[in-house]
Amino acid sequence: MSCVVRAVDVGFGNTKYVVSSKSPRDIECALFPSLAPLASTFDLSGGVIGKRDSVIILVGDDRYEVGPDAALVLGTHAARVLNKDFCEGPEYLALLRGALSYISAPQIDLLVVGLPVSLLNSKGARLKQILETRHRLCNDEEANVSKVLVLAQPLGGLINYSLTQGIYDRIRQQRNLVIDVGFFTVDWIVARGIQPAPRRCGSFAGGIHAVLRRLAHVISEDRDIDFDDLTNLDEGLQKGVFNISGRPIDLEHYLPAAKSVIQEAVNALANSVGDGRDIDNIVLVGGGGQIFHDAIAARFSSHLVRIVSDPVFSNVRGFQLAGEELLRRSQAEVT
Repeated sequence: MSCVVRAVDVGFGNTKYVVSSKSPRDIECALFPSLAPLASTFDLSGGVIGKRDSVIILVGDDRYEVGPDAALVLGTHAARVLNKDFCEGPEYLALLRGALSYISAPQIDLLVVGLPVSLLNSKGARLKQILETRHRLCNDEEANVSKVLVLAQPLGGLINYSLTQGIYDRIRQQRNLVIDVGFFTVDWIVARGIQPAPRRCGSFAGGIHAVLRRLAHVISEDRDIDFDDLTNLDEGLQKGVFNISGRPIDLEHYLPAAKSVIQEAVNALANSVGDGRDIDNIVLVGGGGQIFHDAIAARFSSHLVRIVSDPVFSNVRGFQLAGEELLRRSQAEVT
């Protein structure tokens, strides 16, 4: 029986997971918001409209509802968990188990997950310990996770980029800068091939969340309202459609006001990695890459800053590929 490798990337913004993997260019992924409200049994539809697309996960004595429709359970001012201890909290475990429920594999021989660069050394071993166990999922189903590999999130993006572009042999001889613009943090690694140089890797707490807070402040001042619904604002940025009081709002009009917070993150990045003269490739991954691209390209103007295709799934696809390669090597050593 073949071994099962799966990847899950529980980010501050979204939880991404691999549904199936046929080849480096054919990895099916899905996601849901990283929202884990306490479960609700309140339903006004009477079964006519259909149940929410979500699952109920038990963590300790609490029941959490996670999935694409979990936001429907939230109050207006509910928020994501945004702190460095997130990966050790019940919400993280609920989201991870929610992803395993959607994956629906009773046995996972190797599960690959990610952490921000700044948390890998301090939290990686503990996260591995937490996840290597039998997990109770929704509807009394279970998933047994035999082994866990924890990677720095941007490393997944680099692996995915190099393999899907067919340039892994070239990349492994070069110095690469990978920038992952996430919800809460902007993370980066400088690597020779795929081997990170620790002193030139880092994180800055100024991702899309900082942009959303700035936009909410400017919208509030411009329209003389008290607006702080970051969840809907984030969805509006992703979909390009955003309404307040039923009226369409042009978010492009407000984006220039966020340049200052974007520049803060770019400055922190440049202070860490230098002017980039020794860097051969700069690759931008993560769901917020497009918003940060122009500022990063201006700072490293001598380079072509590449944005990977489908960047929100780049890290988790790279995790999957890394896990499959690790398993192949382990099996080869045994034989």
